[in-house]
Amino acid sequence: MNYEHLDAMNTEFIYYSTTLKAIAPTLSGVEDRAKVVPWIKKLFGPEYQAMFFRKKRNKYLLHLTLKIMKDEVDGIFKNPPVCGALTNVEDLQPGPRVPAKWESDTTWERLLEGLSPERASMMCSLHNRNCNLEEDKDPKNVLPSALLDLEFRYFLYLARPYAALLIVAEDKAKVASWLQALATIRSTACLGMKGIRNDYMQNLLGYLIDLRATGPFQEYPPTTALPTLQDAASNYASRHPFTDPASKEANDFLVGQPIPENGAICYVAVSGDLTETNLVATKPEESF
Repeated sequence: MNYEHLDAMNTEFIYYSTTLKAIAPTLSGVEDRAKVVPWIKKLFGPEYQAMFFRKKRNKYLLHLTLKIMKDEVDGIFKNPPVCGALTNVEDLQPGPRVPAKWESDTTWERLLEGLSPERASMMCSLHNRNCNLEEDKDPKNVLPSALLDLEFRYFLYLARPYAALLIVAEDKAKVASWLQALATIRSTACLGMKGIRNDYMQNLLGYLIDLRATGPFQEYPPTTALPTLQDAASNYASRHPFTDPASKEANDFLVGQPIPENGAICYVAVSGDLTETNLVATKPEESF
């Protein structure tokens, strides 16, 4: 049994679960929100947790997530799901394929217009140079490389309207700089850099949906090579520890919480490293 494949299916399922929880309530149409409910109940049912149906379940969740992101629930989701087994998604979309709007979107190209040659292509942080390696020309890497570029183009298409809705002018400027910087990791980059680019773009999109720019995106992007998102987040956290209860991070968290009728909300930030405060003067010699 391929347990790595099962873990990937479960990880993908968790991603769709988290995403749907955040975006399903944002559907502007009341009727569309009503259409989504029976589909979520169906796809999250115990029968679709079985090993043999996880791939089908995830394909339906992918299509449902994409529909909601575009604020429309149509096609196969226009009607409630059948009581029995679901048909394969591929069999429900007969006829010639019509390209989606995002596939012909030119945001990526427009972000690169007018850039000087030295700024138009970002250096690879994995190989410390402009990467165009032979291993990335291997036939088996052609499809993954193209899919990463399509994913990035789609994320840009989704991010553009949210970036325009940002209220704080400085946030708008920083987000615009990040979008342009990520666009300089071109289709000729190696697979590793494309993965780093898409990690940043996916996280930035998550913040933009909440109409805020936080974490590493509170600063302008680096002018040289882009580190991994994990390294960037660690560096930012080390320079901006959550020790101030009046900090922007704490305020952003509290604003999104429901107001209790009785009691209070407590904000606690936990780090894997001790920070010097008036309570902990120095770090202990040994960790517990």
